[in-house]
Amino acid sequence: MSYPILPKNRLIVDGVDLTAEFKMVLSDNYTLGPPEIKTYTVDIPGGNGKIDLTESLLGDTAYGNRKQEFTFYIISTSDFEKNKTEVSNFLHGKSFDYKMTMDPGYTYHGRFSVTEYAHAVYNLGTVGVIKVEIDAKPFKLKDEQVFSIDAVGGKTVYLESGRMRVRPAVETDGFLKVIFNNKLITLPQGTWTINDVLLTEGSNEVYFNSYDIRNLTWGDLKTSHITWRRFKEKRLYEWYKANGDGNYVNKVWSDLSGNTWASVSKETWADQVYKYDETKVVKKVYVKYDWGDL
Repeated sequence: MSYPILPKNRLIVDGVDLTAEFKMVLSDNYTLGPPEIKTYTVDIPGGNGKIDLTESLLGDTAYGNRKQEFTFYIISTSDFEKNKTEVSNFLHGKSFDYKMTMDPGYTYHGRFSVTEYAHAVYNLGTVGVIKVEIDAKPFKLKDEQVFSIDAVGGKTVYLESGRMRVRPAVETDGFLKVIFNNKLITLPQGTWTINDVLLTEGSNEVYFNSYDIRNLTWGDLKTSHITWRRFKEKRLYEWYKANGDGNYVNKVWSDLSGNTWASVSKETWADQVYKYDETKVVKKVYVKYDWGDL
């Protein structure tokens, strides 16, 4: 039996379409359970209610695996024993990445179990039945998020992330400064996963700088023929308080509109970062991370 037009709902396991490969038709009677919530509560003897410490360790809710159940029909029962053997050899007890056409754009991962072989009688005859369960990881993943960032002179980017909190891998071909949540991290050449950069659901602001011009003077700007219109949006990313409180302020020149020189006389310019001549130095920064949803 062939399928010139494949059914809409199908399972693709490790790149293998089960319908096309094994002539298995997925029943609409499937179960896609959500992941179990890992809760942690403490009962107080003599007190009302419980203390919920679910998010105390990770700062977020943790999840267990999710259970998924699928029923497949095999129309040609004359080959049912052969199909049972082939499907079991391929799936039973093995762990795979897999996709569902009814949930496009996501990849799941889990361990497969073939739980039942049976026959069912319909008005057109007898069909073979194969039931499959999957013990799947809690998060389903989109394709890996990869960004190439021109960070010469400093660049603020907004990294969108899914429900799963994730630490991105940052690759730099030279010295790199990163600011996240007002904390400065410096990295040498290489590929790094930074503990202090944890992306959460939604938009995450991260500042990268792969090449600084230090001790830039007004005279330097005069010879570069830069107009105020172009210069006012450049960053003063290491403008910090002279009292040494360590809090970095992510500002641009236009943010200082209305201030006088006297009002900022106690500030210092540790790094007045400006993209002075990016044609001389080209240093790319690559950021990679997984996007996970429930």
